Amino acid sequence: MTRVLHIWNDYSPALFDQSHPVAIEHGLVSRLVAGHLIANGAALLPETYVLRQTSAIAQSSAAFGWRIYRRARRIFFWQFFQRFCAEHARQHRPDLVHVHFGTTAANLLHFLQKSNGPVVVSLYGVDASAALSDPVIVQRYRQLFARGSVFVVLSEVVRQRLVDIGCGNDKIRIINLPAGIEHYPFRSREFDGTTRFLIVARFVEKKGHAVLLRAFREVVDAGRRVHLTMMGYGPSGWLEEMVRALELEHHTTLINNGLSPNFVSLFNRLLSEHDVFLAPSTTASNGDDEGGPALTMVAAQAAGVPVIATPFVGAELSLIPGETGLYCEQDDAGSLADRMLELCAQPVLWKKFGENGSRLVHREFSRDGYAQALLGLYAELT
Repeated sequence: MTRVLHIWNDYSPALFDQSHPVAIEHGLVSRLVAGHLIANGAALLPETYVLRQTSAIAQSSAAFGWRIYRRARRIFFWQFFQRFCAEHARQHRPDLVHVHFGTTAANLLHFLQKSNGPVVVSLYGVDASAALSDPVIVQRYRQLFARGSVFVVLSEVVRQRLVDIGCGNDKIRIINLPAGIEHYPFRSREFDGTTRFLIVARFVEKKGHAVLLRAFREVVDAGRRVHLTMMGYGPSGWLEEMVRALELEHHTTLINNGLSPNFVSLFNRLLSEHDVFLAPSTTASNGDDEGGPALTMVAAQAAGVPVIATPFVGAELSLIPGETGLYCEQDDAGSLADRMLELCAQPVLWKKFGENGSRLVHREFSRDGYAQALLGLYAELT
Protein backbone atom coordinates (compact mmCIF):
# COMPACT_ATOMS: atom_id res chain seq x y z
CA MET A 1 0.00 0.00 0.00
CA THR A 2 1.61 3.24 -1.19
CA ARG A 3 2.51 5.76 1.50
CA VAL A 4 2.55 9.43 0.45
CA LEU A 5 3.77 12.49 2.34
CA HIS A 6 2.31 15.80 1.09
CA ILE A 7 4.14 18.98 2.04
CA TRP A 8 2.72 22.51 1.90
CA ASN A 9 4.13 25.74 3.27
CA ASP A 10 0.83 27.67 3.34
CA TYR A 11 -2.16 25.34 3.42
CA SER A 12 -5.82 26.28 3.26
CA PRO A 13 -8.11 23.25 3.65
CA ALA A 14 -10.80 22.72 1.01
CA LEU A 15 -9.40 25.53 -1.15
CA PHE A 16 -8.01 23.84 -4.27
CA ASP A 17 -5.81 20.97 -3.12
CA GLN A 18 -7.36 17.58 -3.75
CA SER A 19 -4.27 15.37 -3.73
CA HIS A 20 -4.44 14.40 -0.05
CA PRO A 21 -8.20 13.63 -0.06
CA VAL A 22 -7.88 11.74 -3.35
CA ALA A 23 -5.07 9.64 -1.92
CA ILE A 24 -7.10 8.83 1.20
CA GLU A 25 -10.22 7.98 -0.79
CA HIS A 26 -8.30 5.53 -2.98
CA GLY A 27 -6.70 3.63 -0.13
CA LEU A 28 -3.25 5.20 -0.05
CA VAL A 29 -1.66 5.89 3.32
CA SER A 30 -1.49 9.67 3.00
CA ARG A 31 -0.22 12.30 5.41
CA LEU A 32 -0.11 16.08 4.92
CA VAL A 33 2.26 18.40 6.77
CA ALA A 34 1.95 22.17 6.54
CA GLY A 35 4.18 24.99 7.67
CA HIS A 36 1.28 27.39 8.08
CA LEU A 37 -2.41 26.66 8.25
CA ILE A 38 -4.46 29.48 6.74
CA ALA A 39 -7.48 29.14 9.00
CA ASN A 40 -10.70 29.45 7.03
CA GLY A 41 -13.12 27.47 9.19
CA ALA A 42 -12.98 24.32 7.09
CA ALA A 43 -12.30 21.04 8.88
CA LEU A 44 -8.94 19.35 8.49
CA LEU A 45 -8.81 15.86 7.05
CA PRO A 46 -7.24 13.02 9.06
CA GLU A 47 -3.46 12.84 9.02
CA THR A 48 -3.00 16.60 8.63
CA TYR A 49 -0.30 18.15 10.79
CA VAL A 50 0.46 21.86 11.09
CA LEU A 51 3.53 23.64 12.41
CA ARG A 52 1.96 27.10 12.71
CA GLN A 53 -1.39 28.76 12.15
CA THR A 54 -2.06 32.10 10.49
CA SER A 55 -5.21 34.01 9.60
CA ALA A 56 -6.59 34.44 6.10
CA ILE A 57 -6.23 38.21 6.53
CA ALA A 58 -2.55 37.96 7.38
CA GLN A 59 -1.95 35.61 4.47
CA SER A 60 -3.83 37.85 2.06
CA SER A 61 -1.70 40.79 3.09
CA ALA A 62 1.44 38.79 2.32
CA ALA A 63 0.09 37.78 -1.08
CA PHE A 64 0.81 41.16 -2.70
CA GLY A 65 4.15 39.88 -3.92
CA TRP A 66 6.37 36.92 -3.63
CA ARG A 67 9.24 39.19 -2.46
CA ILE A 68 7.14 40.35 0.51
CA TYR A 69 6.16 36.73 1.00
CA ARG A 70 9.80 35.67 1.18
CA ARG A 71 10.70 38.35 3.72
CA ALA A 72 7.86 37.13 5.93
CA ARG A 73 9.31 33.60 5.90
CA ARG A 74 12.71 34.07 7.49
CA ILE A 75 15.46 31.50 7.39
CA PHE A 76 14.66 30.34 10.90
CA PHE A 77 11.21 29.23 9.86
CA TRP A 78 12.60 27.02 7.12
CA GLN A 79 15.01 25.41 9.57
CA PHE A 80 12.09 24.56 11.86
CA PHE A 81 9.97 23.37 8.96
CA GLN A 82 12.71 21.13 7.58
CA ARG A 83 12.98 19.44 10.97
CA PHE A 84 9.19 19.17 11.14
CA CYS A 85 9.08 17.49 7.72
CA ALA A 86 11.98 15.18 8.61
CA GLU A 87 10.25 14.05 11.80
CA HIS A 88 7.03 13.26 9.95
CA ALA A 89 8.97 11.45 7.23
CA ARG A 90 10.61 9.34 9.94
CA GLN A 91 7.21 8.54 11.45
CA HIS A 92 5.29 8.03 8.20
CA ARG A 93 8.00 6.25 6.17
CA PRO A 94 6.65 7.47 2.81
CA ASP A 95 7.25 5.71 -0.47
CA LEU A 96 6.90 9.09 -2.17
CA VAL A 97 7.07 12.76 -1.16
CA HIS A 98 4.83 15.27 -2.96
CA VAL A 99 5.80 18.92 -2.39
CA HIS A 100 3.31 21.61 -3.38
CA PHE A 101 4.77 24.83 -4.86
CA GLY A 102 8.22 24.92 -6.38
CA THR A 103 9.43 27.64 -4.03
CA THR A 104 8.52 25.48 -1.04
CA ALA A 105 10.50 22.58 -2.51
CA ALA A 106 13.44 24.91 -3.20
CA ASN A 107 13.47 26.04 0.43
CA LEU A 108 13.26 22.42 1.61
CA LEU A 109 16.09 21.28 -0.65
CA HIS A 110 18.27 20.08 2.22
CA PHE A 111 15.47 17.86 3.56
CA LEU A 112 14.67 16.52 0.10
CA GLN A 113 18.29 15.70 -0.67
CA LYS A 114 18.52 13.68 2.53
CA SER A 115 15.22 11.87 1.94
CA ASN A 116 14.84 8.59 0.12
CA GLY A 117 12.47 7.68 -2.68
CA PRO A 118 10.77 9.62 -5.47
CA VAL A 119 9.91 13.31 -5.12
CA VAL A 120 7.03 14.99 -6.96
CA VAL A 121 6.88 18.79 -7.08
CA SER A 122 3.72 20.63 -8.20
CA LEU A 123 4.03 24.21 -9.45
CA TYR A 124 0.96 26.44 -9.44
CA GLY A 125 1.58 30.09 -10.38
CA VAL A 126 3.97 32.56 -8.77
CA ASP A 127 6.50 29.75 -8.31
CA ALA A 128 6.61 29.35 -12.09
CA SER A 129 6.50 33.03 -13.00
CA ALA A 130 7.78 35.76 -10.65
CA ALA A 131 10.06 33.36 -8.80
CA LEU A 132 12.00 32.67 -11.99
CA SER A 133 13.34 36.23 -11.97
CA ASP A 134 15.36 35.49 -8.80
CA PRO A 135 18.74 33.91 -9.63
CA VAL A 136 18.92 32.33 -6.16
CA ILE A 137 15.62 30.53 -6.68
CA VAL A 138 16.62 29.49 -10.20
CA GLN A 139 19.86 28.00 -8.88
CA ARG A 140 17.93 26.06 -6.25
CA TYR A 141 15.49 24.91 -8.91
CA ARG A 142 18.38 23.48 -10.93
CA GLN A 143 19.46 21.48 -7.90
CA LEU A 144 15.82 20.49 -7.40
CA PHE A 145 15.57 19.28 -10.99
CA ALA A 146 18.41 16.84 -10.27
CA ARG A 147 16.71 15.50 -7.12
CA GLY A 148 13.06 15.55 -8.19
CA SER A 149 11.44 12.71 -10.09
CA VAL A 150 8.48 14.55 -11.68
CA PHE A 151 7.43 18.21 -11.87
CA VAL A 152 3.70 18.72 -12.32
CA VAL A 153 2.65 21.93 -14.09
CA LEU A 154 -0.62 23.35 -15.37
CA SER A 155 0.22 24.45 -18.91
CA GLU A 156 2.58 24.06 -21.86
CA VAL A 157 3.94 27.56 -21.27
CA VAL A 158 5.12 26.63 -17.78
CA ARG A 159 6.57 23.37 -19.10
CA GLN A 160 8.73 25.40 -21.47
CA ARG A 161 9.76 27.82 -18.71
CA LEU A 162 11.16 24.93 -16.69
CA VAL A 163 12.89 23.43 -19.71
CA ASP A 164 14.48 26.82 -20.40
CA ILE A 165 16.13 26.86 -16.96
CA GLY A 166 17.39 23.31 -17.12
CA CYS A 167 14.65 20.80 -16.30
CA GLY A 168 14.54 17.71 -18.47
CA ASN A 169 11.39 17.64 -20.56
CA ASP A 170 10.88 13.98 -19.65
CA LYS A 171 10.46 14.95 -15.99
CA ILE A 172 7.56 17.36 -16.60
CA ARG A 173 3.87 16.37 -16.63
CA ILE A 174 0.80 18.51 -17.23
CA ILE A 175 -2.17 17.62 -15.02
CA ASN A 176 -5.31 19.74 -14.83
CA LEU A 177 -6.35 20.55 -11.29
CA PRO A 178 -9.94 19.66 -10.42
CA ALA A 179 -12.00 22.83 -10.30
CA GLY A 180 -14.77 21.44 -8.13
CA ILE A 181 -17.03 21.42 -11.19
CA GLU A 182 -19.20 18.75 -9.60
CA HIS A 183 -20.38 21.42 -7.12
CA TYR A 184 -21.57 23.85 -9.80
CA PRO A 185 -24.67 22.56 -11.62
CA PHE A 186 -25.50 23.86 -15.08
CA ARG A 187 -28.18 26.55 -15.16
CA SER A 188 -29.74 28.36 -18.11
CA ARG A 189 -29.46 32.17 -18.19
CA GLU A 190 -32.62 34.27 -18.39
CA PHE A 191 -32.35 37.93 -19.35
CA ASP A 192 -34.30 40.40 -17.18
CA GLY A 193 -33.12 43.60 -18.83
CA THR A 194 -29.84 44.04 -16.91
CA THR A 195 -26.62 42.28 -17.88
CA ARG A 196 -24.81 41.19 -14.74
CA PHE A 197 -21.05 40.65 -14.83
CA LEU A 198 -19.10 38.69 -12.20
CA ILE A 199 -15.45 38.35 -11.27
CA VAL A 200 -14.35 36.01 -8.47
CA ALA A 201 -10.64 36.36 -7.72
CA ARG A 202 -8.19 37.45 -5.06
CA PHE A 203 -7.84 41.20 -4.78
CA VAL A 204 -4.32 41.22 -6.20
CA GLU A 205 -2.71 42.93 -9.18
CA LYS A 206 -2.46 39.94 -11.51
CA LYS A 207 -6.24 39.40 -11.49
CA GLY A 208 -6.79 42.60 -13.49
CA HIS A 209 -9.38 44.41 -11.35
CA ALA A 210 -7.94 47.85 -12.16
CA VAL A 211 -8.31 47.35 -15.92
CA LEU A 212 -11.76 45.84 -15.37
CA LEU A 213 -13.07 48.87 -13.51
CA ARG A 214 -11.85 51.23 -16.22
CA ALA A 215 -13.52 49.03 -18.83
CA PHE A 216 -16.72 48.88 -16.84
CA ARG A 217 -16.81 52.67 -16.67
CA GLU A 218 -16.86 52.67 -20.49
CA VAL A 219 -19.69 50.12 -20.55
CA VAL A 220 -21.76 52.21 -18.13
CA ASP A 221 -21.05 55.34 -20.19
CA ALA A 222 -22.38 53.51 -23.26
CA GLY A 223 -25.80 53.60 -21.62
CA ARG A 224 -26.23 49.86 -21.07
CA ARG A 225 -28.13 48.46 -18.09
CA VAL A 226 -25.34 46.59 -16.33
CA HIS A 227 -24.05 45.61 -12.91
CA LEU A 228 -20.65 44.28 -11.79
CA THR A 229 -20.03 42.06 -8.76
CA MET A 230 -16.49 41.53 -7.51
CA MET A 231 -15.99 38.75 -4.98
CA GLY A 232 -12.64 37.76 -3.53
CA TYR A 233 -10.42 38.04 -0.51
CA GLY A 234 -7.53 40.15 0.67
CA PRO A 235 -7.11 43.89 1.23
CA SER A 236 -9.81 45.62 -0.81
CA GLY A 237 -9.53 49.27 0.23
CA TRP A 238 -7.73 50.14 -2.99
CA LEU A 239 -10.62 48.67 -4.99
CA GLU A 240 -13.23 50.56 -3.00
CA GLU A 241 -11.28 53.77 -3.56
CA MET A 242 -11.10 53.12 -7.30
CA VAL A 243 -14.85 52.43 -7.45
CA ARG A 244 -15.50 55.79 -5.79
CA ALA A 245 -13.03 57.61 -8.04
CA LEU A 246 -14.78 56.23 -11.13
CA GLU A 247 -18.22 56.97 -9.63
CA LEU A 248 -19.34 53.36 -9.99
CA GLU A 249 -20.82 52.88 -6.51
CA HIS A 250 -24.37 52.38 -7.82
CA HIS A 251 -23.29 49.89 -10.47
CA THR A 252 -20.99 47.61 -8.45
CA THR A 253 -21.04 45.24 -5.50
CA LEU A 254 -17.88 44.18 -3.69
CA ILE A 255 -17.88 41.04 -1.53
CA ASN A 256 -14.81 40.21 0.56
CA ASN A 257 -15.48 36.65 1.68
CA GLY A 258 -12.16 36.27 3.50
CA LEU A 259 -11.67 32.63 2.44
CA SER A 260 -14.78 31.61 4.37
CA PRO A 261 -15.83 27.93 4.27
CA ASN A 262 -19.17 28.84 2.65
CA PHE A 263 -17.42 29.82 -0.58
CA VAL A 264 -19.07 27.14 -2.73
CA SER A 265 -22.62 28.02 -1.69
CA LEU A 266 -21.97 31.76 -2.12
CA PHE A 267 -20.28 31.27 -5.49
CA ASN A 268 -23.15 29.06 -6.66
CA ARG A 269 -25.68 31.71 -5.73
CA LEU A 270 -23.72 34.38 -7.57
CA LEU A 271 -23.37 32.19 -10.66
CA SER A 272 -27.14 31.70 -10.73
CA GLU A 273 -27.67 35.48 -10.53
CA HIS A 274 -25.11 36.62 -13.13
CA ASP A 275 -24.84 36.40 -16.90
CA VAL A 276 -21.14 36.74 -17.82
CA PHE A 277 -17.96 35.77 -15.94
CA LEU A 278 -14.83 37.90 -16.29
CA ALA A 279 -11.18 36.90 -15.95
CA PRO A 280 -9.05 39.87 -17.10
CA SER A 281 -5.84 38.43 -15.65
CA THR A 282 -2.51 40.09 -16.36
CA THR A 283 1.16 39.78 -15.48
CA ALA A 284 1.82 41.65 -12.23
CA SER A 285 4.64 44.16 -11.91
CA ASN A 286 6.73 41.55 -10.08
CA GLY A 287 6.26 39.01 -12.92
CA ASP A 288 3.56 36.92 -11.25
CA ASP A 289 0.97 35.42 -13.58
CA GLU A 290 -1.69 32.71 -13.50
CA GLY A 291 0.59 29.84 -14.51
CA GLY A 292 -2.45 27.76 -15.46
CA PRO A 293 -6.23 27.76 -15.77
CA ALA A 294 -8.16 30.05 -13.42
CA LEU A 295 -10.23 27.56 -11.43
CA THR A 296 -13.02 30.02 -10.66
CA MET A 297 -13.43 30.59 -14.40
CA VAL A 298 -13.58 26.83 -14.99
CA ALA A 299 -16.22 26.49 -12.24
CA ALA A 300 -18.26 29.28 -13.82
CA GLN A 301 -18.10 27.51 -17.16
CA ALA A 302 -19.30 24.29 -15.52
CA ALA A 303 -22.38 26.22 -14.38
CA GLY A 304 -23.02 27.38 -17.94
CA VAL A 305 -21.80 30.97 -17.60
CA PRO A 306 -20.09 32.46 -20.69
CA VAL A 307 -16.68 33.99 -20.08
CA ILE A 308 -14.54 36.89 -21.22
CA ALA A 309 -10.84 36.55 -20.43
CA THR A 310 -7.41 37.72 -21.42
CA PRO A 311 -5.17 35.08 -23.07
CA PHE A 312 -3.36 34.36 -19.80
CA VAL A 313 -1.30 31.21 -19.39
CA GLY A 314 -3.72 28.28 -19.24
CA ALA A 315 -6.81 30.15 -20.45
CA GLU A 316 -6.63 28.26 -23.73
CA LEU A 317 -7.50 25.02 -21.93
CA SER A 318 -11.10 26.10 -21.38
CA LEU A 319 -11.71 29.20 -23.50
CA ILE A 320 -12.20 28.59 -27.23
CA PRO A 321 -12.97 31.97 -28.79
CA GLY A 322 -16.41 32.10 -30.36
CA GLU A 323 -17.32 28.75 -28.83
CA THR A 324 -17.07 29.04 -25.03
CA GLY A 325 -16.45 32.77 -24.69
CA LEU A 326 -14.41 35.72 -25.91
CA TYR A 327 -10.85 36.92 -25.49
CA CYS A 328 -9.88 40.53 -24.86
CA GLU A 329 -6.44 42.08 -25.01
CA GLN A 330 -4.39 42.04 -21.80
CA ASP A 331 -4.14 45.38 -19.96
CA ASP A 332 -6.48 47.02 -22.48
CA ALA A 333 -9.61 48.51 -20.94
CA GLY A 334 -11.02 49.43 -24.33
CA SER A 335 -10.71 45.87 -25.63
CA LEU A 336 -12.36 44.47 -22.50
CA ALA A 337 -15.16 47.04 -22.71
CA ASP A 338 -15.78 46.07 -26.36
CA ARG A 339 -16.13 42.39 -25.42
CA MET A 340 -18.44 43.23 -22.51
CA LEU A 341 -20.62 45.36 -24.78
CA GLU A 342 -20.65 42.51 -27.31
CA LEU A 343 -22.20 40.19 -24.72
CA CYS A 344 -24.60 42.72 -23.19
CA ALA A 345 -28.21 41.60 -23.59
CA GLN A 346 -27.24 38.55 -25.68
CA PRO A 347 -29.00 35.53 -24.10
CA VAL A 348 -28.63 33.50 -27.31
CA LEU A 349 -24.85 33.85 -27.16
CA TRP A 350 -24.87 33.20 -23.40
CA LYS A 351 -26.65 29.90 -24.07
CA LYS A 352 -24.25 28.84 -26.82
CA PHE A 353 -21.07 29.74 -24.92
CA GLY A 354 -22.42 28.37 -21.66
CA GLU A 355 -23.43 24.98 -23.01
CA ASN A 356 -20.19 24.52 -24.96
CA GLY A 357 -18.06 25.61 -22.00
CA SER A 358 -19.85 23.33 -19.57
CA ARG A 359 -19.31 20.29 -21.79
CA LEU A 360 -15.63 21.13 -22.25
CA VAL A 361 -14.73 21.61 -18.58
CA HIS A 362 -16.66 18.55 -17.46
CA ARG A 363 -14.52 16.58 -19.86
CA GLU A 364 -11.17 18.14 -18.92
CA PHE A 365 -11.41 19.26 -15.25
CA SER A 366 -13.31 16.54 -13.42
CA ARG A 367 -12.16 15.26 -10.07
CA ASP A 368 -12.20 11.70 -11.40
CA GLY A 369 -9.88 12.67 -14.23
CA TYR A 370 -7.51 14.35 -11.81
CA ALA A 371 -7.56 11.33 -9.49
CA GLN A 372 -6.79 8.98 -12.36
CA ALA A 373 -3.83 11.11 -13.52
CA LEU A 374 -2.42 11.63 -10.01
CA LEU A 375 -2.77 8.03 -8.88
CA GLY A 376 -1.31 6.84 -12.17
CA LEU A 377 1.71 9.05 -11.58
CA TYR A 378 2.15 7.74 -8.03
CA ALA A 379 1.89 4.14 -9.24
CA GLU A 380 4.47 4.79 -11.96
CA LEU A 381 6.98 6.16 -9.44
CA THR A 382 6.50 3.53 -6.75
